[in-house]
Amino acid sequence: MECVDKSENIDGNVDTNDLPNDDQVLSLISDAMFVDSILSVNPLGPPTRGNFAGEANFEISIDGSQTRRKKFLFSAKLNKIYVDIGVDFPLKFNWDASKYQYMYVRATVIYSDADQAQKKVEACYQHSFYSNTANSVTGRNVLRSGRELGVPDVYYFGRDDDPDSWYSVLVAGNPSLEHPYQFVCKNSCTSGINRRNIEIIFTLEDALGVVFGRQSVGVRVCSCPRRDMNKDEVAMEGTGVKRPAPSQPNTTKKIKIDVQHQQQQQQHDTVVTLPSLSVVGIPTVVSGLRVMLSMQEQALAIKTDNYQPVDDLIKCITDMKKCIDDLEDKLKDKPS
Repeated sequence: MECVDKSENIDGNVDTNDLPNDDQVLSLISDAMFVDSILSVNPLGPPTRGNFAGEANFEISIDGSQTRRKKFLFSAKLNKIYVDIGVDFPLKFNWDASKYQYMYVRATVIYSDADQAQKKVEACYQHSFYSNTANSVTGRNVLRSGRELGVPDVYYFGRDDDPDSWYSVLVAGNPSLEHPYQFVCKNSCTSGINRRNIEIIFTLEDALGVVFGRQSVGVRVCSCPRRDMNKDEVAMEGTGVKRPAPSQPNTTKKIKIDVQHQQQQQQHDTVVTLPSLSVVGIPTVVSGLRVMLSMQEQALAIKTDNYQPVDDLIKCITDMKKCIDDLEDKLKDKPS
């Protein structure tokens, strides 16, 4: 029988030296599970309204002097973007780099009027049909990233079949993050927005979904942005009513994080004691513990970067490492 060297190509296609080892496989699994755990849960219900910059000093920058050349307009008087369908409008997000580094910005389109607040904004049937590809993750979200589907650090949320699963676009990055967005549906589409006023709520979140800042900007998606902007500004001046601009940080008032996000943070911070379980195979248990350990260490790094309490995490990591060491000692003691 002829022996085959592992370093040779089998069938001319596979080099087994290129296959990942056990540690690499565990690392890939833990990374995937960590990302899945923080990014796969669809936010339910309408987002909380009300601007606040927070300790992160979160703000949105739109250079109005440059918008004319980029086929969209911004009215500082109305705090409102005017853009045609399918046209990219880049926005810049800033936050305090000394306190918060790699963060997530979630964009959710809502109806501005209070009596429409509980209804999620959906693209009309015609535009959602033409803008979606097979197995598209964007659903009937009227807002899309200006980048191609599948690029890193861009995530879509929301399900068509669940009225409580709201659509949003999540973008990851560092302070002074710039990102282009575009709409796939107009305000005038009768089976979609149907001439209702809309705006985008942007929230600054960490990897655990805790909100550190929120800002909003109005939007009108139309064929003639300049005409509609001039018309709205004239109407506003005629009534003497001004749309409030995004809020600035208030140094005399303490910002309160919403109850919903406090509950989310409590869930992530709760120490859970696992029930007594029986698992066949020490290597299986060690592998599972290593995945959880990796996720705990990544959570520790995030909390450390954002100056959040880490005592419970450190204790859990220490205990988990000791448990892994004890189990591996048992493996060594077993006769081969």
